[in-house]
Amino acid sequence: MKTIFTIIAFFTLSIGFSQNGELRGHVIDRHDGANFPGVAVELSKNGKVIYEAQTDFDGNFVIKNVEFGPYEFKLNCCGHKSLIIEEFYFSRNDRVLEFIYPNPCKESVKLCPENHSDNLIPIVYGLPGEKLLKAAKKGKVRLGGCVITDCSPKWFCKKHNLTF
Repeated sequence: MKTIFTIIAFFTLSIGFSQNGELRGHVIDRHDGANFPGVAVELSKNGKVIYEAQTDFDGNFVIKNVEFGPYEFKLNCCGHKSLIIEEFYFSRNDRVLEFIYPNPCKESVKLCPENHSDNLIPIVYGLPGEKLLKAAKKGKVRLGGCVITDCSPKWFCKKHNLTF
């Protein structure tokens, strides 16, 4: 009987002093206030991804068994600039974090590296439909492929044949 009591006490205390928790969050689309599905969520240390998840159809994500401590927190979705919180400290799991994503663009006027703003067209990524192909033939957009990353060029200068 004493052994059973000791085992139960050990498990009860280990759960009470657990250093892990459950990180829950909700992501909302900045543009229309709707839930944002398909957003990748990452917790990293020293440039290495330790935990990851993806938002569901309702914009929710859960990462279980996360060790309390400091991380770099990142939200990323194809075609959008990543949201990065460099000094994110996870210490509690009793609330749902809410994020509005993506961040608004800070740049209002696009400039070519040659310092002009005319003859610039956006580079579009993804599988083009009929409408997009027509716009590309008219020189209103430039097709850039299927995959976009944070480093992908976003603009094309027709005057200097430059992507940036």
